Amino acid sequence: LEKHKCPIYKIASPEITDLPLIERVAKTKKPIFISTGLANKKDIEMALKLLRKNNCKKIILMKCTSSYPAPLEEINLKTMQHYEKKFNLKVGYSDHTLNHSASMAATALGARVIEKHIVLNNKIKSLDSFFSMNLKNFKIFVKNIRETGKCIGSINYQISKSSRKNLNGRKSLYVSQDIKKGDLFTHENIKSVRPSYGLHPKYLYKFIGRKSKKNLRKGERLKVGLVV
Repeated sequence: LEKHKCPIYKIASPEITDLPLIERVAKTKKPIFISTGLANKKDIEMALKLLRKNNCKKIILMKCTSSYPAPLEEINLKTMQHYEKKFNLKVGYSDHTLNHSASMAATALGARVIEKHIVLNNKIKSLDSFFSMNLKNFKIFVKNIRETGKCIGSINYQISKSSRKNLNGRKSLYVSQDIKKGDLFTHENIKSVRPSYGLHPKYLYKFIGRKSKKNLRKGERLKVGLVV
């Protein structure tokens, strides 16, 4: 593979205990995906220790269930999140299920890489063809993963750009009955209603029980400074 200038190496689940292989790969200083389907905690720690000892810095630890196809109740994607915190590295998910949901969930939980077995032709039988995805479904699979990634976004408390046009759906304070100068503001003659072009509803109790400075017509927006 080095002769062919392989840019990235994948250590499959059965090879996670093959320390000479892992050491040889680490010395290339190339990015490494290392799968954990047949590894326990000590196996993972040993492999990562060896990689880091050899100054391998670009590591993605791939959560994996080495069952074909893998049952959903054994996926345990929370473990993938724990990898990221415990081992301080980026994580991915090696998907051996028959559908899209596990990889979509992994993406939402922080997976940077998704691995999926595919088959070019359903008529060709191979070692893994019975649980592999055909190209038509793989295209849909990739689309779903990309859309899931978009949904994650960032922490943002601002009203979204596309939502701002609907701000008029919020409520504000309006005159609901004609009010004469000197009349008291009550819950009957002012109300919090749509649209949002009037005064913020938080000012309602600044008006209730106080007198109006001027005559107001039903439908007018309330403004600061109208109370005595």
